Amino acid sequence: MAPRQFNIRRFKTNTFAMASGTAEKLFFLCACVSVLSVLIITIYIFVNGSLAIFKIGFFQFILGMEWAPGSEQFGILPMIVASMLGIAGALATGTCIGIFTAVFLAEIAPNWLVKIFHPAIELMAGIPSVVYGFFGLIVIVPLISKYFGGVGNSLLAVIIILGIMILPTIINISEAALRAVPKEYKWASLKHTGIGIPSEHTDRIFERFYKVDKGRSRSMDGTGLGLSIVKHIVNLYSGDIRVESQVGTGTEFIIQLKQPTN
Repeated sequence: MAPRQFNIRRFKTNTFAMASGTAEKLFFLCACVSVLSVLIITIYIFVNGSLAIFKIGFFQFILGMEWAPGSEQFGILPMIVASMLGIAGALATGTCIGIFTAVFLAEIAPNWLVKIFHPAIELMAGIPSVVYGFFGLIVIVPLISKYFGGVGNSLLAVIIILGIMILPTIINISEAALRAVPKEYKWASLKHTGIGIPSEHTDRIFERFYKVDKGRSRSMDGTGLGLSIVKHIVNLYSGDIRVESQVGTGTEFIIQLKQPTN
């Protein structure tokens, strides 16, 4: 009877499958522990806090305007309003800055600059929130006090710190979404119905001071520089602009911005 041959490929496949299954179970266990921990903490807070809230009065606690434990006044409405305003201000500032940064990284910035920005953004995402709070207390608050007056512990400081904290998340999500868009969709076009442009003029309309209708005065038809400026700006971003027009139907200008390669 011939000896049984050892199949190394099958052994590697089975080992990899076992390791993958073990890792999957381990990750699932960690996720369950995390969720269970959050639930236990939430239940603990509500159980221990509900006794005091019902003793004070739920509406008195939520709608009260004074927080003075020494005088047994426990109103948190100012804290709720300040938190909502801080969140709204941080979202307004952080979203704008984050989306603009994502557009710059995904569409405009060269690859060498993207490689510098990405580690910095990932580093920001890994900084604990307590460090951001300490930075705000040591740096932001004194600056606000110096240039705007007051003690500096203000809603503006909260908005600045929260806006900085949410930047990595907004930038990463927005950049990933932009990079997932197919290139053929990254076109901009302007189309209007009108008299159209004769075909003999479409190759020259991007020239400076060129006019399709030579008989019209400058005051009625501009200087002839508009399309030339637009083409120059598009070329600065390694893009392409073209025109499609049909007499009696209308004209469409199509702009395509290319991905940076350097």
